[in-house]
Amino acid sequence: MRQKAKRIREEKESEHAKLVQEKYDQRFRRDCAELRELQSKELDYELGNEHLWQMKEKFDKKKDQQAEEEFWTQLWYNDISKKKEREDRDAQEAKVKSENMAKIIREQMQASEAERNSQKSKRKEYSEAA
Repeated sequence: MRQKAKRIREEKESEHAKLVQEKYDQRFRRDCAELRELQSKELDYELGNEHLWQMKEKFDKKKDQQAEEEFWTQLWYNDISKKKEREDRDAQEAKVKSENMAKIIREQMQASEAERNSQKSKRKEYSEAA
């Protein structure tokens, strides 16, 4: 029982001493101009570092955005170039196909004309022979 009471008393004394020390520290920080000046400089330094860090983050973010924009722009130009090549190729194929079709039609028309001329000359020969 005595030990318990002694332990409780020691704990209270320890807590009281701790509280007293905190109050002394608070008074020292409040009343000491040199400490306040040092703390103010330290705070300014930390704020300056934070500002520099924020500026670096902003710069890095802008740089990343520009790189991404350049990537998408290049992708867009590549896509347009491929579409243009495909359109040119399709137009060339259509032109060749059209020329081939025109050639076939001309050949058919010439064959038809030759057949008519042949029929005409056969009729003429037949009518002269008769």
